[in-house]
Amino acid sequence: MARWDEMEKDFRDYEARIQRLKEVEPVVQTLEKADLPSEIKEQVLAVKRQLKAPLKADWVDQQMSGIKGRLAPVITITSETGALQRGIWTDVTLVIRNAGAAAARNISVSSQDSVEIEGTLHVEELPAGGQKRLPIRIRCSSVSDRLDLLLTAVAEDIFGSKHSYRQKVSFEIAESPGVINAPAKEATTPVPARPAKAFEPQPTGISTFPPEMASLYYDAVFIGRGGFARVFRARRKLDNRIVAVKLPLALDEGTGRGFIREIRVWEDLKHENIVECFDCNVLPVPYLELEYMEEGSLEDFIAKYGRPLPVPQVISIGLGIARGLKYSHSIPPNGIIHRDLKPGNVLLSGSLVPKITDWGLSKVVAESKRSTRSGFAPLYAAPEQISAKKFGPADKRTDIYQLGVILYEMATARTPFRGDDIAEVMSQIINEEPEPPSNINPEAKTLEPLILKCIAKKKEERYQRIEDVETALLGCLRNEYAQSLALSQGDGARSAYFTAQLFLLNIREGDAAAALQYCIQMKEYLRDSRDIEELADELRYLADRGLGVSEALRKRAEAVAGMLTKS
Repeated sequence: MARWDEMEKDFRDYEARIQRLKEVEPVVQTLEKADLPSEIKEQVLAVKRQLKAPLKADWVDQQMSGIKGRLAPVITITSETGALQRGIWTDVTLVIRNAGAAAARNISVSSQDSVEIEGTLHVEELPAGGQKRLPIRIRCSSVSDRLDLLLTAVAEDIFGSKHSYRQKVSFEIAESPGVINAPAKEATTPVPARPAKAFEPQPTGISTFPPEMASLYYDAVFIGRGGFARVFRARRKLDNRIVAVKLPLALDEGTGRGFIREIRVWEDLKHENIVECFDCNVLPVPYLELEYMEEGSLEDFIAKYGRPLPVPQVISIGLGIARGLKYSHSIPPNGIIHRDLKPGNVLLSGSLVPKITDWGLSKVVAESKRSTRSGFAPLYAAPEQISAKKFGPADKRTDIYQLGVILYEMATARTPFRGDDIAEVMSQIINEEPEPPSNINPEAKTLEPLILKCIAKKKEERYQRIEDVETALLGCLRNEYAQSLALSQGDGARSAYFTAQLFLLNIREGDAAAALQYCIQMKEYLRDSRDIEELADELRYLADRGLGVSEALRKRAEAVAGMLTKS
């Protein structure tokens, strides 16, 4: 009976997917008519093509989430007036701008209660790239020589969702030559217009958390620095969640411009193998709020291990990186290329799930006159990044090369090319062949053809698509588990472990027929085989009809197989 209940559940899941796609359809129709940037239009059309494919419902949801993120307003507030006179009503013009890709609606602005403000702080609609001047009057009786006006803007996107933005606009306060606390209707003393100090971060040491961020985070701890940024672990005041806060080392006009433009790309990348960017802004200082990864970087993990990683672990981490790249390479219209993959840019969760970080930051740094970073790490550079004239421009195959270098390092505990200086390393990358991984670690023999194909000097000789790398890695993992299973005959615990791993591998890939083969074998290792028998019946049903494995079935299968894979 349970088997049929589960089958009915799978069918309900299928119908739910159809319903989800129906709900997306009118949204897509609205977006088709909207005035949107061409790249977002392409993404909308890609979604439209999948609206009749229920098995693509999760992908559609993911894409729609990205589209909504890209269409969120980006509201900034500045002032055309830079000074107030103490105790006197002063005319001030606030400028509200929408730097987003779509219109913002019903924008309302509020401030802290300690400041008196007269005037309308509301804008009905602000188109993408548009701005609106709001004439207001401010009276401040503070004894301080400076007023930090904390403003909160709430705006609706084209979907009706609300977004909140916190801004600080600073004014100098001068002594009033006239009457203190003059009535609101009286004429005001003219105040010379000057730019507001809306962005004036206080200088801090590299390991010091900026005081301007104290309103957003607490318990900040410096955890490292990279080529252009420093990173802190901090708790978010909004919900006490631990996050990573990344701040650029250089604070100049170029970094500010690039920050908004480039980081918007990262905000759209939503995948289990990509570090999530929760928030970013240029105020109160330029910062990124990122998912915090407790295990740190793959670079640190390799260093702590001190020797080549086990081949199954190399493949598992490599698969996660490949899947993150597969997602980014598929973003319409032409995909997003990382171009700076290295172990330091791959972070690990507590369960060692790899997640790619630092998307597009090297391009942001290129805007900064103070940066000396080249945009890639020489040890992991592809030949075309060193000599575009000889090898052509960087493209998606550049990411494949860099993934190959990471696989090489995990499998051998060293990079394929080393030297006393950068020039020597770059010369080797262009002119010399790497030592076969199996010469350093015989266990890496199964991965050697894959790794060497990834790091071929000519792009045409590498895997041409990241999907091909993923398929090759899966083949290697199957072979690794199958060989280990064959060698474990007579050892019940090891045989059970590798049978369960092969079962899980096929379940996660949605191959019901292959999973069924190992499901039947798993009966030998479990005392109570009722759950296994039900799984086998369901897999047989799915395999006979060419259906995929549902999420509910996958979770049940993982729970059952977990009894055999626990060490």
